[in-house]
Amino acid sequence: NRQVYGCGDNSAGQVGLGVATMSIRTNTRIASLSNIVSIAAGAEHSLALDAGGQAFAWGRGNAGQLGYPTVSGTNLPRLISGLTAVKQLAAGDKHSLFLTTQGAVYACGLNNVGQLGLGTNVVSTNVPTPLQFPAGVVITKLVTGLDRAHAIAASGQVFAWGYNFNGELGLGYRTTNAPYSVPTPTEVPALYGSKEIAGGAYQTFALDIVTGN
Repeated sequence: NRQVYGCGDNSAGQVGLGVATMSIRTNTRIASLSNIVSIAAGAEHSLALDAGGQAFAWGRGNAGQLGYPTVSGTNLPRLISGLTAVKQLAAGDKHSLFLTTQGAVYACGLNNVGQLGLGTNVVSTNVPTPLQFPAGVVITKLVTGLDRAHAIAASGQVFAWGYNFNGELGLGYRTTNAPYSVPTPTEVPALYGSKEIAGGAYQTFALDIVTGN
């Protein structure tokens, strides 16, 4: 029925029930959401996508991760205005990413280690802002880790940005002088052709599209 249920820590309203209860201990339907096709959860914020390509957000928004220009937090899902034709959501610790049907990527939230991919001049933003990729690149999938992201393109290219202290972006830096963070989408040649990418807090995995390994 494309309904959403939530449970767990609700200290920031991230379960989305419109109540101040600290913990929701049973799966409870979020009545304000309907016709939902995809969901994503960050540390203390949550996202949902409906069949019409509209994105909703709720929970803690102190870093702008909800995409609301005038709201720092809400315990009920609210429509993110200005975003249309969204086909995928991804949520990190305090950042959110949105992929449109045209292959464009938008980001909002905290950018202290480049996790938005918007460069070094943006500390945070509460307005979903488009990322810049090389001309002709069409993104088909997004993956987030704690404070980073990977994007798979239709061409098979993979791009990464954000926190890289442990080498989790996969860029192959082999010295301790490797960039602590990468502030803009950067191609990862070693991951070319990856079918799937999964991001943990500080580790990344890729499934090769050719060999399935």
